[in-house]
Parts: sequence; structure tokens; C-alpha cells
Amino acid sequence: MNNEELATSIKIIQDFYTKRFKNLYLTSYKAYCLDENFFEDEFDEFKSIEWSELNSELKYLKRFLDIYITYDGFYIGIYEVPIQDLKTITCRIKTDGDDGWLFIFGEDGQLITAGQTYIEVIIWIEPSLLKRYSDPNDFLEDYGSGVPGFSEAHDQSLWGKTLEEIENRSDYNNENNQPPT
Repeated sequence: MNNEELATSIKIIQDFYTKRFKNLYLTSYKAYCLDENFFEDEFDEFKSIEWSELNSELKYLKRFLDIYITYDGFYIGIYEVPIQDLKTITCRIKTDGDDGWLFIFGEDGQLITAGQTYIEVIIWIEPSLLKRYSDPNDFLEDYGSGVPGFSEAHDQSLWGKTLEEIENRSDYNNENNQPPT
């Protein structure tokens, strides 16, 4: 994949997850505000992958996740997620709080993009930032409490806002991301 194709793939993947998280959490939050039951995981419709099924090329992912597996309160899922004509492997790490991580790999095992999440907000980071660290512990030491831009995620999130406030926000009320009725 050349640089232009990679940049296009990154944009497609990031747009897919940004819209997916916003739509899913908006539906969930609206149900919560209206005292209705609704729960759907971001990855319910995708094939879950077991550790034993992981491609040996995903060594970086395995090394990074070894750190998280040892801590209570972290939930890790690995999924096969086709996005348009891209075959991707997505690792979703959730905490017992509101934040987490997304790591998206190509079918060749190369990290394509990654993001830190706060509820439905994804702060995308460059894979080159992750690759600069040979030891994931060093990455977490530097960025464990938030990648650049993460502190603004709390203000960007819909959680805690009224439905009227959400419906008036341009980032939730546009042609591609209409709030559900």
C-alpha cells in the first residue's frame, strides 16, 4: 500500500468508527434519557477473534495487550471488521469507566490507525506515535492518562447533555449523523 492509499484507508476507517460510535451512543443515550432499555456493543455484528486465531504478524498488538490483560477493569475484544473493501482486525480495549482504546490493523498485521476513546468520542492518533515506542509500557507512561487532544473529549461527548442540546449540535445533527427519532 503506497502512502496515498494508506492515507485514504486511514480516512475511511476513522470516518467509519467516528460515525458508528456517535450513532450507537446517541441511540443509547436517547434511550437512557427516555428511561428505555437499549444496549448494543460497538462490535455485536462482527466476528470475534480468539487469541489463538491471531495472525503471528500482530506481535505489536499482543505485546501491547499483555500489559492490559494483567489489570482488573480492562475488557479486551478483537474483531474482524470489514470496512468497504478493507479487511481489518480491530482491538477494542474498554475500561470499567468511560475511556478506552481502538487499534485497527490491516490483514497483514500492520497497525493502520489507533484512537483513544471517551464514551463516543474518538481522539485519533498517528500509528507512527505508537511505533516510536518499542515497549508499550513506555507509551502508557507517556500517554496513559491521555493522548494529545484527549482532555477535550469530555467536552465533546454528548453524555450529560440534554437531548435538545445534542440535537442542536452541528456534529450530531447533519446529513450523515442524524439523531434518531
